[in-house]
Amino acid sequence: MSKDNNKGTPAGFIFQFEIALLELSKLSITDSISLEKVDDVAKEDKNGIYNCTIQAKHSIKTSTTNFGNTSTDLWKTLNIWIRKLVDKIVNPDNKFIAITNKSIPKDSILKEKNFNDFFNKIIKILNQQKIDYNAKTKAEQNRGVSIKATIDRIEFAIKYKPELEVIFNNFEIKENLDVKEEFLNNIFVSTKDPSVKDRIYDEFLGWIQVISKNNWKNKKEAIFSKKDFDLKYDLIRENPTIINSLFRHKKEIFADNIDFNNRDEIYIKQIDGFDRFEKEEIIKNAILDFVYCDIEITRLIINKDCSSLTRIDYEEFEENCEESWKRIKRKHILKPDLNQYTDDELNEIGCKIYDEIISDLRLKFLDNWEFNDSIKYIQNGTFLKLSNTLKIGWHPKWEEKYKK
Repeated sequence: MSKDNNKGTPAGFIFQFEIALLELSKLSITDSISLEKVDDVAKEDKNGIYNCTIQAKHSIKTSTTNFGNTSTDLWKTLNIWIRKLVDKIVNPDNKFIAITNKSIPKDSILKEKNFNDFFNKIIKILNQQKIDYNAKTKAEQNRGVSIKATIDRIEFAIKYKPELEVIFNNFEIKENLDVKEEFLNNIFVSTKDPSVKDRIYDEFLGWIQVISKNNWKNKKEAIFSKKDFDLKYDLIRENPTIINSLFRHKKEIFADNIDFNNRDEIYIKQIDGFDRFEKEEIIKNAILDFVYCDIEITRLIINKDCSSLTRIDYEEFEENCEESWKRIKRKHILKPDLNQYTDDELNEIGCKIYDEIISDLRLKFLDNWEFNDSIKYIQNGTFLKLSNTLKIGWHPKWEEKYKK
């Protein structure tokens, strides 16, 4: 770990892990993220060359600002970056980022657009600090210690004007950052349910903290690749407790007046057209999946019950279902002319297509979550809805049978 490591308060240290997660969510496949190696957070390419170093400052005080013109965090940050350039730890084209969960003062030198104005303002700050220091020490001995430390840091920065200009030209500030919300947006978490968001975020945060702690304990660096992040992402989004928090279990849904004798719907007619064992039980299960899916999608999309799911989101899933149906249909129908099959063979093929989709197929919703058995009614109900509008069918000659 670097000599300039300063963990600060627990909240501030956790903030570094949050920033690392945020950078991981945007990372390219060839880069990696490190914590407390050359900076609070840093990004390096496959050759180990740093292209971004980040100083993360967090405060829990409501009235606090960060990176003010005389603040310790500002001048420590600039001094750290200058040393990195002087020692050739980072290249002149490295990006320098200051991130804070608070506001940066409007008159901060970090918001200057021109280097000469930036540098001249530093000189004015230095002169004023010297005046304040002299006034403090005249008033009472041993006062003004913190001001003297700031003066020393400013003078160090001025001494390395070329490096300071490199930092200025490659500098970026991010203030009032809501790390959690931006991170969840980056990984396409669409739900508004706070319990789901918290569970996903806490899973990631706990992961990066534990791995970092174990690495440091074993005298290793805390470095994370895009592959590391994606592996964890796959595990989290397949967690049944997370997706179950978005879609309710069948048992949680109340649906009255379900008419199992009504066979007017096309999706029922398509199933009823088969000659097969326990057809009535299959139809009953299909009716339940169809009805429960309709109730849940209405709740999440139309009524907007704790969800940011949109009609477009669901339509994209419907398109995914339709493409999966086409793929499975091609798998089972091999002969170029359906008339080459007997009626019994066509019946058997249709049953196989239906069973593979309704019983075996596992799709992902919004490319994030895989449906498990407790909520698979959403997936099955969507296929049944498509069959009800005659966008798909089960029997190889479904169009001939049901589009009349």
